[in-house]
Amino acid sequence: MRILTVFAFIIVAVFACGNGEKQNQVDPLVVGKKAFKQFCVACHGADGKLGINGAKDFAQSDLNLEQRIEVITNGRGMMTPFKGVLKPEQIKAAAEYTIHLGKQTE
Repeated sequence: MRILTVFAFIIVAVFACGNGEKQNQVDPLVVGKKAFKQFCVACHGADGKLGINGAKDFAQSDLNLEQRIEVITNGRGMMTPFKGVLKPEQIKAAAEYTIHLGKQTE
């Protein structure tokens, strides 16, 4: 009986923990939104349309993901470069978020 109880506990623990993949995955849009709120909202606005200091409206932007990563990394015009401020993963996530945000405001 004791062995059966231990075996049942192990089975329950394995199913409760799963394989860990989903628990360790972070949605890039969540990471991007966090970086955007912290560093970008002041000029771009929460909806991506504010346009302070020449900030572009994301709904009007035709930049692809790689171009957005380049702009966020190295800056453009009055925009601050975020290389060294944000990790490359955060920059990519923020770029993906701006694409998502632009689609939401159309």
